[in-house]
Amino acid sequence: MLSLHTNPLQQPGQGDAGGLNVYVLNLGRELARIGCQVDIFTADPSTAGSGTVRAPFGEPGLCVHQIDLPDGEALDKGRLAERIPELAARIGAHPACAAADILHAHYWISAAVARRIAAPRDVPVVSTMHTLGAVKNEAVGYQLEPQARIDAERRIAAGVDLLIANAGRDRQDHLRHLGAPARRVQVIRPGVDTSVFRPRAQAAARERLGLSGRDLIALYVGRLQHVKGPDIAIGALAGLARLNPALAERTSLTVVGESSGERSALSRARELAGRLGVGQRVDFVPPAPAEELAQWYAAADVLLVPSRSESFGLVALEAAASGLPVLASAVGGLSEAVTASAGVLMHSGDTGVWARELELLLLDPDRRSEMGVRAAREAAGQTWRRAAEQTVAAYRRVLAGERLSVPDDEALLCGTAQGAAGGSAATAQARSRERSWAS
Repeated sequence: MLSLHTNPLQQPGQGDAGGLNVYVLNLGRELARIGCQVDIFTADPSTAGSGTVRAPFGEPGLCVHQIDLPDGEALDKGRLAERIPELAARIGAHPACAAADILHAHYWISAAVARRIAAPRDVPVVSTMHTLGAVKNEAVGYQLEPQARIDAERRIAAGVDLLIANAGRDRQDHLRHLGAPARRVQVIRPGVDTSVFRPRAQAAARERLGLSGRDLIALYVGRLQHVKGPDIAIGALAGLARLNPALAERTSLTVVGESSGERSALSRARELAGRLGVGQRVDFVPPAPAEELAQWYAAADVLLVPSRSESFGLVALEAAASGLPVLASAVGGLSEAVTASAGVLMHSGDTGVWARELELLLLDPDRRSEMGVRAAREAAGQTWRRAAEQTVAAYRRVLAGERLSVPDDEALLCGTAQGAAGGSAATAQARSRERSWAS
């Protein structure tokens, strides 16, 4: 696997680390557990010089390789794209990559490198974009992502063997914005670690986090980026104070995350909270490892996911598995990750609208409890093992030279009979090949 701009071992919620890190690490671990040799290559500048980490978390089939540039320069994500030829040469020469049966790239920079590595070799490339530049620009209404990225993503879509989308809406974005051939775009939804993210006692979680005196807690988890909408979460709390001052006095907002790229984002979020008169009721907490994050989900009464763009929204699935109701934007994969019975989808970014829905949820503990029970039940089957098995089936189809045969969207959602049967259709030659997948 290639995850060049961010090391999957990094703490999500800081720098460029986020849901992609969670995805790559958990998918890699599960692939290793079912018998694959998985080598993950990264050029994350924050982990430069770290070399190779073998068998992280005790998984012998998993290795994470740090690839540093010859001049030793640590480049941020934007400048990393300028060194694609050098990265391709260095990774392609690595013994683990040379032995790989398939290259699975995560994010467009990794996909561009994978295509260069694969060009002189008979090795297929699978790409999971995670986000699309054109979709982000459309969501925020200005040129957030450069045209060079958008053009590169279209070339990648035309040249790789398979594109894996995180949700049905994500697949439609691939078709609409990238012109990707429909038969080469398959939906495999991410999973959740249900051994970590599961319903827990709220009182015990609050005591562990030092929150025993709190009444109602709204939670935001993620990097502090405009596209993630932390301003909407803060604005909703301020709107609640205007709608229902007594309820607002009982309610606090905890923001778990840090700035990403926009180094002043944390200070701007603090300033916004102060300007709106809720500075004393908004707590900013550093990114938390999975076990601690699970405690935050248990301690909270509702999760706010006000993203302006989201290919899937792993935090919504983690919260659901934890039995926490979710109030989320109806964008991208969130519209599939959050069901009507387990959360509320918002079709507006207006903070007044968010405040009103937040008020309704906070005033109705029975509704929140029922939503939480349904959310945990629905999320229980969405495991990383399921995602890994579906990914292996997709690899086998690619190695066998097969293409998806049914253009209907529902048949392309892994987990249907069509998707589940994919692995058994691989040729004997593909089944017998030694599995060594560099992602």
